[in-house]
Amino acid sequence: MTEQTEVKEKLTEESLFEKLVVVFNSMWELDQDVKDLLDQAKEDEVEDTSLIKTIAKAKAYNKISDLEDKAKAQLQKISDLTS
Repeated sequence: MTEQTEVKEKLTEESLFEKLVVVFNSMWELDQDVKDLLDQAKEDEVEDTSLIKTIAKAKAYNKISDLEDKAKAQLQKISDLTS
């Protein structure tokens, strides 16, 4: 059994540019999908769309604990300032 190795082509400025354009086009399309979803949610009177977006993004990036820490810090600041 032989192990196959993938031969990577050396990046040039032009090939890097072309690859990045493809990635950024995909990102732009996804950003538009997010915008469309948020617009539909607002039309359908979904509450807290901004918060839901923030939580969904944190979950997708495995950052829920960071979001929870930030929320706890905000609650503590509210308590500190209003006590």
